[in-house]
Amino acid sequence: MSKLSETLSDLISDSGLNLKETAAKIGISASCLTYYSNDEREPTVETILKIADYYNCSVDFLLGRETEKQNLIFKPCPPFSEQLAFLKKHFKCSSYRFYNGTKISKTAYYSWLRGEHKPTLKNIIDLADEFDCRVDFILGRES
Repeated sequence: MSKLSETLSDLISDSGLNLKETAAKIGISASCLTYYSNDEREPTVETILKIADYYNCSVDFLLGRETEKQNLIFKPCPPFSEQLAFLKKHFKCSSYRFYNGTKISKTAYYSWLRGEHKPTLKNIIDLADEFDCRVDFILGRES
């Protein structure tokens, strides 16, 4: 996640706001933002979406998977259980490919499908890598 901390530190610095002001505008605690900008913790999917929305950028840009910050319009993310069903259909693959190809446990996969739990950011990145697509697509922010 070191690219996230670097990108986040640059965005905070460029904004002219201090870390506490930025955190308040994003809607997260200053201590959490400090952890992310110092590469001490990984944000949740919900938190990285708040950061991406605040800076009007893709999650892929924040994670260093893209080098250019494009001003794009993103749609609200659907519940991940719905998005997972869409992805399975879109990529024309079985449930087995989702949890085996990405080394995600079968239990976690079915828990997501039932809407009982949400994936971690690392899980989302693994899915994007497995299907060679953007993190934002896996999350349902883009079509």
